[in-house]
Amino acid sequence: MISRRIVLAVAALLLAVFSSHRALAACSLENQAITGSPKAKIGSFTDAGVFKEDIDSARVVGKKILACDEAHGLVKVEESPTQVLWIDPAEVKVAVASAGCKKGGSKVAGNRAESAGSRKLVSAGADPGCP
Repeated sequence: MISRRIVLAVAALLLAVFSSHRALAACSLENQAITGSPKAKIGSFTDAGVFKEDIDSARVVGKKILACDEAHGLVKVEESPTQVLWIDPAEVKVAVASAGCKKGGSKVAGNRAESAGSRKLVSAGADPGCP
């Protein structure tokens, strides 16, 4: 029979490994440019992930993503030196460099999966401009 100490040690080790993996994961959208939005208005959120207001999507087009908040499924965009916005990347198109794109195209990022009230960034589909 496995002793209780061994089970607790293995459980603690697994918890540490899985927790650190999330903390070490880099934001794959960081420094990428927002190229557009299919909607005229998009949601703006607080840094705690609470909906704040609808804003014109044109306010973020051409801006770079500064950081990701994986816990809330949001990205941080600098609108001006004194104004930062947290937005849902599923509401905008983000140009992500692609090694597989031969004509200098890009992939569209910002898809998400939703389950049990939480949002999580997931992989993106290909932009039609990128063969």
